[in-house]
Amino acid sequence: MHSIRKDLIPWEGKLVEVKRDFWIKRVKDVEAIKQWLNADVLLQRDGKYYFCETIQEAEVIEEFTNEELNSLKAKLDVPNEESDSSKTNLDVPNE
Repeated sequence: MHSIRKDLIPWEGKLVEVKRDFWIKRVKDVEAIKQWLNADVLLQRDGKYYFCETIQEAEVIEEFTNEELNSLKAKLDVPNEESDSSKTNLDVPNE
């Protein structure tokens, strides 16, 4: 199985994802690469450019009370976690 590796760097109070890195001496047009990679942050270290994209903070769209959540679950016929019969309690012997 292959995994996707994402390099994240804390930068100025935010997280940025490294899209690609290139040796500085090989880069002819920084702006073109930033546009190609959709990078909004360019970092430089040890002779390399790091083209990065800022990780956006999650935004709360709407908050619900427990009562509202239960009402929505009932309307959508979502089983309660407490009464979910598909879960099984396993007896584990004491060691």
